[in-house]
Amino acid sequence: MTVHKLSAGDGYAYYTSEVASADELRAGGRELGDYYTVEGMPPGQWVGHSEQLLGVSGEVTEAQMKALFGEGLHPEAASIPAAGGSANDIKLGQKYHQYGTADTTMTRRIDEEVARFRRTSGPAWNGPENADKALPTEVMHEIRSRVGGELFRDSHGRNARSNEELARYVTAQTTPSKQTVAGYDLVFSPAKSVSLLWALGGDEARKAVEAAHNEAIKETITFLENNATYTRRGKNGVRQIDVDGGLVATQFRHYDSRAGDPQLHDHVVIANKVMGVDGKWSSLDGRTLYKMGVAASETYNAKVIEKVCASLGVSTVARSTGSGEPVYEVAGIDLDSIHRASSRRTNIAGAINRLETEFTSRHGYAPSDKQKIALAQQATLETRPEKKSARRLSELVDEWQHDYSTGLDGGMGMPVGPALLEHVRSAGPGVPAGPSVAELNVHEHARQIVHELSAKRASWGRNHVIAQTRRHLKEAFPGQTITDETVEKVTRSVTGTHSLQVTPEAITPSLREFHRADGTSQFQQADSALFTSHEVLNAEHRILAAGQKTVIPAVSMERFDAVLAKHTEAAAKSGRPVLSIGQIDLARAFATDEKLLTLGIGPAGTGKTTSLSLAADTVRDTGRRVIGLAPTAAAAAVMRGDLGAEATTIDAFLATHRNQQQNQQDNGAAARSGFMNPAFMLGAGDVIIVDEAGMVTTPKLAAVVAVAARNGAVVRAIGDDRQLGAIGSGGALRLLNNEVGAVRLEEVHRFRTEGESEASLALREPPTTGADTPFHWYLENKRVTAGTTEAMTQDALVAWMADTQAGKTSLLIATDNATVTDLNARAQAARIATGDLTDGIGPITETTPSVVLRDGLRAYAGDTVVTRKNDRTLQVNQGKDFVKNNDVWTIEKVSTDPTTDVAAGQERQRITLRHAGHRGRITVDADYLHEHGQLGYAATVHRAQGATVDTAHAIVDEATDRAGAYVAATRGRETNRLYVGLGDDNDQAVTRDSVLSMITANYDRTLSAHEAVRIEAVRTGDVATLAGVYNEVEKAAWEAKTRTIAASVLGPRTAAQFTSHEAWGAVAT
Repeated sequence: MTVHKLSAGDGYAYYTSEVASADELRAGGRELGDYYTVEGMPPGQWVGHSEQLLGVSGEVTEAQMKALFGEGLHPEAASIPAAGGSANDIKLGQKYHQYGTADTTMTRRIDEEVARFRRTSGPAWNGPENADKALPTEVMHEIRSRVGGELFRDSHGRNARSNEELARYVTAQTTPSKQTVAGYDLVFSPAKSVSLLWALGGDEARKAVEAAHNEAIKETITFLENNATYTRRGKNGVRQIDVDGGLVATQFRHYDSRAGDPQLHDHVVIANKVMGVDGKWSSLDGRTLYKMGVAASETYNAKVIEKVCASLGVSTVARSTGSGEPVYEVAGIDLDSIHRASSRRTNIAGAINRLETEFTSRHGYAPSDKQKIALAQQATLETRPEKKSARRLSELVDEWQHDYSTGLDGGMGMPVGPALLEHVRSAGPGVPAGPSVAELNVHEHARQIVHELSAKRASWGRNHVIAQTRRHLKEAFPGQTITDETVEKVTRSVTGTHSLQVTPEAITPSLREFHRADGTSQFQQADSALFTSHEVLNAEHRILAAGQKTVIPAVSMERFDAVLAKHTEAAAKSGRPVLSIGQIDLARAFATDEKLLTLGIGPAGTGKTTSLSLAADTVRDTGRRVIGLAPTAAAAAVMRGDLGAEATTIDAFLATHRNQQQNQQDNGAAARSGFMNPAFMLGAGDVIIVDEAGMVTTPKLAAVVAVAARNGAVVRAIGDDRQLGAIGSGGALRLLNNEVGAVRLEEVHRFRTEGESEASLALREPPTTGADTPFHWYLENKRVTAGTTEAMTQDALVAWMADTQAGKTSLLIATDNATVTDLNARAQAARIATGDLTDGIGPITETTPSVVLRDGLRAYAGDTVVTRKNDRTLQVNQGKDFVKNNDVWTIEKVSTDPTTDVAAGQERQRITLRHAGHRGRITVDADYLHEHGQLGYAATVHRAQGATVDTAHAIVDEATDRAGAYVAATRGRETNRLYVGLGDDNDQAVTRDSVLSMITANYDRTLSAHEAVRIEAVRTGDVATLAGVYNEVEKAAWEAKTRTIAASVLGPRTAAQFTSHEAWGAVAT
């Protein structure tokens, strides 16, 4: 489930004109209800407490949507007066504010041009008597287009590609940026296998899945009403009060994804209007709704799969998504096979050849390289899966069943109809194995959940606990129904018994008038308390203690100075640049510091690797060992090459030492040498260097320190706390820096353009004082381009092609996997079209052997690919290395005829790869690349972190955070360009500056538990907040007193006529 805001005005039109009709613009004059009986998606339905609160039920009309979501009025605002109702009957509190004209550079420039036209166009237009006279339409159009074109070039760094793009920009710049929130769009979609079973499994499966889907949505809305539905009262909304009744909402059903595949999903649009317990209508407090979003999503996910299993007698299987949280799918539906079979149905090489032939035939000459790239982009778009048109569900089901059984160039061989349902029923174990949820030990599972939360975050709220409880119980009791009461019991045990509350009790009045129904204070946001655990605090304590514990240094000062002198002399002889003072200081601290744990912090491009190399050489000069640790195997391999030392992942290192310690306990100390990998045995004075320490979770860093202390070694951690952090409980770098201190590298060496070093530091973190303008240098130096996401993808690709053809190393970067896949497809197509990609024999054609990768794209000999899973059984480079996650390879050969696996009795395709670094060669089964390979021309921001290239081209958007933008903008030595994606042509409100502002503000500070304790203490004791509470209490007391005075003077009955009036507050004050 996802949550998005809906703007007042015509924001609702998306649902009545597009969403309700399969994302296609509705034909003029056609009623929304037509889609229920004719074709397309069914009309929206009123859900939640709409009928109880407003008397509306059944189908949603466009007039109702306009009244409620467009203006903030009763849905029947048009008919209530005719039925004798008053204006008060139409009101739902304040009507939505419609903001006037925008005040932007464009509106001011247009006003100046209008004034100039009046001054220079004679008496018919100048003079005060003509000030309100409207200019001719063609004149205004010319002014807006001319001014818009000039400003578009200034802000985007290019001309508008079309009149439509320019019109979109002008509209966005002349529309008020501030919009009233009219509602919240919650999108509910079951797991992919559930949608496939719904579409392909016949009538019984379809009806059961729809019923489960509807019930899960209804129960999730009830969950939100019980846990996330509040409104606010008082100045600045100082009080958060309960609501009466619940939520007013509409529900719109969709059948398919934008790619045309089966994807059952519903948009539940919640109105930003709720009735408080005081009987007054006002806005929903969106803070708590957003906070409970993940918990609500887990609630829906758990309920829908439970209900499907219970009603159809099927089972589930956990599927890894790579993000840490598994998705539970219906057993018996092989999603990997479906994904491969439904990959791009037209071979892109064949599409390119056809388009080039057509071009030559049409123009009489062959296309140039630039034209070939444009044709390649056209081929990429043509080979995308085609969106199904809006039709009856029965027609879609027939087509899907044909596609998945016998279609799609030979089909997937899937059973469909009742045969599919029977297949998935037989695929599961039947009766759930393992313990029964009826025998659940609440406290034991609560303890386990706290341990799981401690590995993921340093502090958590009740919303995190609910989400993790749902995940935990779903895994602990597969196939069983977990009731809301069970979840609530475990949640209370987690927060009340097994967690430590970080947030102190706030000083608030204990008056009954200011309590919510559950007894909590209205002056505290519901469920705002944070918690942590002994496990997290102990890990942070161990890290802080290690940073202050004195030990014998690994290297003496004299030895370091001697090795430094040799380094300096060697650099002078070879013409290499000498180390800066900061780099020397970091190396000296890492080699000679007397602390068990020493921290080094350096922004991107400050030369951390060079410093580490000097420190490692110095340690080895004393006869001691250096061991490198990194978050990933690929990063460890880079450390091995840069430092000339043994390196591995942190997980592998800790697992080795845990096993060794267990072996000692079981077999005695003598078992050590035979069990431990000699490469990772530690001795007194050895140095462990932890790279990218900001990406290491606090518990793991504490565990590394413990291993070092046990063996007499020391730990040196290097990283940047402003780049992408740990996916888990983090904040240790900043905690250690704040409490103990760190050696810092300040001078950036990477960039070759004047001013870029300073600009990267401005983007890295907000200034302590003054204006925060992180993108100013990039805008001034034309490093930022903006436009539709489609246009930016094309621009980035063209620039990348130009750089790679010029012999530069270049990297395409995007925030999300979908854009990375799109960039990879375009890059490959462009290389095929220009002849840069060949199989070593000739150009790539539709008959060239290929292998389908996990991203659904085909790879040919000559393609660059990335492997995404460590596999130590796949040895390479004479056993010195293995196939790792994030390794980059070039495909040398794709076997034309699959070889036969005699042992398995089946044929298999073989792929020969050459490593991009050490050039080692390996031949793997195609199955490995099917599951763990993708094209390697583009990378996500996370995968790009740590890379250094000549040029980088990064697509950023509203989903990009500041740390991601910083990483993306610091990969290139020569040039780093940002391409700001503004969505599609319908996203009128999204502008370049609005996206950059969102990125600037999206500054994630992953706090340690220690920091959270301090911040929560400051927050709850904030004087301004307490003053607001005092003023609200004082105001309420005075109003109560004036009501008493009025009653005593006028009499209770007469006084009530005055004190109940909405203007009484003004009289009382």
